Amino acid sequence: MRDERIKILNMLEDGKIDAEEAENLILALAKSESSYKQWHAPHIEIDKDKFNERMGQFADSMDSFAKDFSGKAHEVYKDVEPKLKNAARTLIEKTAALADEVSKNLNESIRKLDDEASARKQDSSPSDSIVYNKPDDDNKN
Repeated sequence: MRDERIKILNMLEDGKIDAEEAENLILALAKSESSYKQWHAPHIEIDKDKFNERMGQFADSMDSFAKDFSGKAHEVYKDVEPKLKNAARTLIEKTAALADEVSKNLNESIRKLDDEASARKQDSSPSDSIVYNKPDDDNKN
């Protein structure tokens, strides 16, 4: 950012910009520098050996966490598995009972409809029926 300030001062010296424009540019540059500092971490020297040691410790703790979590998840699954199987069995039994009830009701309704149709058929007399006699071909003109 120091180079930019020098360029602004050189432009002022060469008469390319006036003092007010130079001031505005330097203020804008200062704002962008403070914004840059807010969003960018300063350069930090890192001890690579210490960093690698810390990353190894982190990896070990994550491995320990994963093993612990896996063990607890397995325990929960062992406790829940029989309950899930029992719930599934109950659901299947209730669904089968409902299907049987629906089937029984449908069969009963069909039987009643068949009985009603048979009763109507027996009650109907020949005079109730319309009979269509097809004329013989011999009677044609």
